[in-house]
Amino acid sequence: MIAQYSYKEIKRIAPQAQIYMWNDMFDPYSNCLPGRYYYMIKGKNSLCESWHGLPKDIIIMRWSPDNVKTKRQALIGSMEHWRKLGMKFVEFPGYFDAQQFNPHSEGILELAKKNPACIGAAFAQWGSINNYKPHFETFIKVVDKVEKQK
Repeated sequence: MIAQYSYKEIKRIAPQAQIYMWNDMFDPYSNCLPGRYYYMIKGKNSLCESWHGLPKDIIIMRWSPDNVKTKRQALIGSMEHWRKLGMKFVEFPGYFDAQQFNPHSEGILELAKKNPACIGAAFAQWGSINNYKPHFETFIKVVDKVEKQK
């Protein structure tokens, strides 16, 4: 698996390096679903169980565009997947590449806060919006609000 190879090469070059990896290609609640076909990796179901063999010290950067109201069980399932594997994750609560802030970010962060495998939250912009500052400012307010909840 390329992830294991990459991990070994990074550790060979920088043994103390902390490695972070996006969740989607190793998550049965994201892109590792049965029936999915990925041309570049030659076939249907080719990502199923791809998380087997991931070193436990990799920190997962868990993102999801999901709507908390309609995809709650998938969100919880994904977070639990990493916890049960004994891995930690940083939550990226939704897309920040649209013109409006993701309205589900607060609910996603509330779920993540309840999971002991979650070690923090982070902001990332995938798209090409020129002014991400309003999204970032709203993200900080949402994180602060969720953090203050009991």
